[in-house]
Amino acid sequence: MRLGGFPCSIAPNTLAAKLYGRDMVMERHRHRYEVNPRYHRALADSGLVFSGLSPDERLVEMIEHADHPYFIASQFHPEFKSRPTNAHPLFRGLIEAALHSGNRDVPTQSTLAPEYDSNGHSEEFEDDDDSVSLTLDDIRRRVGG
Repeated sequence: MRLGGFPCSIAPNTLAAKLYGRDMVMERHRHRYEVNPRYHRALADSGLVFSGLSPDERLVEMIEHADHPYFIASQFHPEFKSRPTNAHPLFRGLIEAALHSGNRDVPTQSTLAPEYDSNGHSEEFEDDDDSVSLTLDDIRRRVGG
């Protein structure tokens, strides 16, 4: 298992390089899987760019697809280092890409989540034997708020 902080060497002229603005970063890992080295060439030939590698260049840390506006993936967990007031570069980049995509069909809050009344109830979720219904007051009591 790969657990904890590990260095990642960022390839120049990649989306990762643009997002991070540097050529080496430390990221937190918690996983058991790696990209099989036997497939590195086939993946690269199919258009994937290995934009982040371990310093010894044996482990793929990040991939991206050059023909996509924002296709980037990582072996590490950016959510471990992201905060509401200081978003991780990958999350910040995703939001910027969505805002600048030119697609005006960005979902609004009403399409992302059901509407709730002031008691925390939603018409989309009927009370039945298979569901649990909590009001906003129930939640406040449980968390002490």
